[in-house]
Amino acid sequence: RQHGLGLLSVPWRYVACGFRSRAEIARVVRGEHIDIVVASLPFSWITGTLVARSAGIPIVWRAGGARINWLQKSSLLGVTRFMRPDVLLCNGEAVRRTFQPLVPAPVAIVPNGVDTSVFGERAGNPSRFRPREARYAGGHAGRMAPSKRPADMIEPALRLSVLFPGARVLMGW
Repeated sequence: RQHGLGLLSVPWRYVACGFRSRAEIARVVRGEHIDIVVASLPFSWITGTLVARSAGIPIVWRAGGARINWLQKSSLLGVTRFMRPDVLLCNGEAVRRTFQPLVPAPVAIVPNGVDTSVFGERAGNPSRFRPREARYAGGHAGRMAPSKRPADMIEPALRLSVLFPGARVLMGW
């Protein structure tokens, strides 16, 4: 973490990272003959849009969170004066309500969720995931990031282990 005068270097490091990211995305788009860029999160919205526009291909911005602060809203309004996606892809209605007023672009909603034909109780081979000693198994399949709240599984897992001694809770992605 930066302190004192070191904080002054932070914006320049983001700019340098942006140039490197833009160059890498452009290399992949050219080398792999990419037809569309899908960017998730504002940093990649900017770098991805610059590359997509230069390459003459569409750019999709994916938005996944409904809570943004006033500085993020102001920044997004500023950015979208100069660059916009061809489509804003939201993962739910609340996200659409948050971003549609800020991003002048067509909007599509593709809800987050679980494909029960793949992850349903009768799908797949349970022995791949169920510990041998577990009579019951459940878990959290997702990114282990604080924003995804995997810690919320701990208390119910502890209660479950008392009520059902043969139960196991698995966590991973």
